[in-house]
Amino acid sequence: MKNKMVILPLLACLVLCLAGCGKRTEYTRQGVARLDAGDYAGAEDSFTRALNENGFLDGTKEAVILRYLADAQIGQQSYVAAQMTCERMLADAPENGDILILAGQCALDAGNTDTAMDYFSRAEAAGAPDGGYYAGLCLEARGDLAGAAQKYEARLREDSASVKDHIRLAVCSLEQKDGQKALQTVQEAMTLACTDEERRQLQYMEAVSYEYMGDYDTAREKMAAYVQGHPDDSQAAREYEFLLSR
Repeated sequence: MKNKMVILPLLACLVLCLAGCGKRTEYTRQGVARLDAGDYAGAEDSFTRALNENGFLDGTKEAVILRYLADAQIGQQSYVAAQMTCERMLADAPENGDILILAGQCALDAGNTDTAMDYFSRAEAAGAPDGGYYAGLCLEARGDLAGAAQKYEARLREDSASVKDHIRLAVCSLEQKDGQKALQTVQEAMTLACTDEERRQLQYMEAVSYEYMGDYDTAREKMAAYVQGHPDDSQAAREYEFLLSR
């Protein structure tokens, strides 16, 4: 799992926030432009200069720049540095669920599952809606599939329409070779409002679930339909070739 870049406020909002700050505003504008262009190292340099600029910088304005800085570091896969940037934000807002989750993602991407779980647990305790979801991902990374499944099941008891929790629960079931449970979970999710990407994942897992159940005829039929709709999926193509031999 890799962090996705999330550019926070619009540049116009940031400029209003930093109005009258001279070089700090200039460096921040420059950083946002570089971030948008994919120049993550340049963006990091600009945001660092903005933070180090002389003059008073209140907590709200600092948090905005720090959040941009974290995005620039994530763009370079500097996950430990980004985690430390999150810690700077958490110093003033220790129960900010969004930042706790971001810090946890950075720790997880750096391979530090214990630290990641601590962040995600804190996010759950702070009431972050997705704290439990990310805790489940962390448990998966640890190889604790049963623990992860329990997280997703608990979340589904509270929100049965969560497609992403259905998907992760199905993944856990497939990893445990429980095709029947995976199929039930997948087919439940297919009745819900899904994005195109979620629908794609569910269709693939439906075919694999039938395979794990030993129903190769249905698995072949489902995988053939999937491959026809997604001809660029090389993994599915290989899986289909395997099913043709069964």
